[in-house]
Amino acid sequence: MVCLLPARTDTRWWQDNVPGASFVVFIRGRLRFGNATNSAPFPSALVVFSEISSEQKQLLSGLGWAVDQGGNDA
Repeated sequence: MVCLLPARTDTRWWQDNVPGASFVVFIRGRLRFGNATNSAPFPSALVVFSEISSEQKQLLSGLGWAVDQGGNDA
């Protein structure tokens, strides 16, 4: 499962759920959809809650995303 989420790292939901994700990509800047004049009022993150293949990891790395798949060893 892949989720596009507000990166609200201070919330209980984030702290209870996201550390168990396969990986998280914090999106630089604020998202803007379509021809909208305003961007989102919050930062966003792409959160993956399933394992990814080596091909998917290579594709993401090719896009410039650092993919460290290994859970929450911090």
